[in-house]
Amino acid sequence: GCLVNTAIQVSSKPHRIAVCVVKSNLTHDAIAQAGIFNLSGLREDTPMELFRNFGMRSGRKVEKFSHMTGFERSENGILYPKSQATMCLSAQVTEQVNLGDHTLFIGQITQDIPLSTLPTCSFDYFSKNIAK
Repeated sequence: GCLVNTAIQVSSKPHRIAVCVVKSNLTHDAIAQAGIFNLSGLREDTPMELFRNFGMRSGRKVEKFSHMTGFERSENGILYPKSQATMCLSAQVTEQVNLGDHTLFIGQITQDIPLSTLPTCSFDYFSKNIAK
């Protein structure tokens, strides 16, 4: 698991999303090898601990899920943060675009899991209210 700062919807027919992942991340290698990924929108009330664990630590050095609770598996077998997410989208990779130090993974949505109607944490909200 990792936090990415770039995730977008890229088409409606078919439903596709894209995530941009730095190549040095273990998650990059996992997506490239498995050809699947999940994208979760974190709630505004997500504790800093979750951001710190998945955004500021390397999976190459730490088992990120060992002490975390509130996770479930989607149909593709990947864990998602059920207790802190507004939604989870599972995707099958259809394209990979090499962007130098990042890869843009484009995936067709295979599962859509609505979880909460609470506001999703934007980068602006995170910067002003959580990471201060």
